[in-house]
Amino acid sequence: MYKTMQYKALRDFFRTGQKEQYSSDEIIDALCADGALGKSTLYRQLSRMTEQGELRRFHEGKRVLYQYAHQHGNCHEHFHLKCRGCGKLIHLTCDQVSGLAEHIASAHGFTLDLRESVLYGLCEGCRGKDATC
Repeated sequence: MYKTMQYKALRDFFRTGQKEQYSSDEIIDALCADGALGKSTLYRQLSRMTEQGELRRFHEGKRVLYQYAHQHGNCHEHFHLKCRGCGKLIHLTCDQVSGLAEHIASAHGFTLDLRESVLYGLCEGCRGKDATC
């Protein structure tokens, strides 16, 4: 794939960012304000990078959040847990759960794309708080 300057600006934004996940508004504020990207180009790049597995997209109410997938190299090998309280993403590397993907494949003939696996709930820290789902 040809890597444009706009692609590189977006990739570098995620690689050097201080946060794990960004909303599209945060990305626009950071990259479109200085002219590095136009909004329509940004949305095309976000879609393309998500389709190619470089970015992971999460829905949080009406907001869409993006995360650079290469921060956690083996995301195709484990499930993900997303806290609806604080927004934290947990990379679940657990033998008990990995057996679930194997069971689904052998018993049901369906192969999961674990890069896209997200189970929503509350993390241990938020479970005791008044978090709404």
